[in-house]
Amino acid sequence: MQTTTATLREGSGVGADLPRLIEFYQGNPERFLVPRPVRDFEGAMLRGQQFFVEVDGAIRASCGVFDYEKELPYVELSETLVLEPLRGYGLQRFFLRLRVASVVYTQGLQVGITTAVDP
Repeated sequence: MQTTTATLREGSGVGADLPRLIEFYQGNPERFLVPRPVRDFEGAMLRGQQFFVEVDGAIRASCGVFDYEKELPYVELSETLVLEPLRGYGLQRFFLRLRVASVVYTQGLQVGITTAVDP
């Protein structure tokens, strides 16, 4: 039986992780992901709310929490992308719970949480 080790991490600031993250999304286009400005990813990383899974040092899954506007108390759970080899292990469900917990912990219960689902 083959074993693979996957590591869950939060994006570390906007240093070396940001270019790798942008490359991950650009290199794996999905019809349900709306292109997002780099500044949105930067904001999520600076808040510690961009998460990814690495296998052998390469990003294979990612998701984030994105602000709507500074004045609006809402965030969007978005950009969930899990590549084929990691699908079927419940990562999307785990990512949802992780992001909700991160919003409550870092931004409080007063922040509204939204997401979009492709039917």
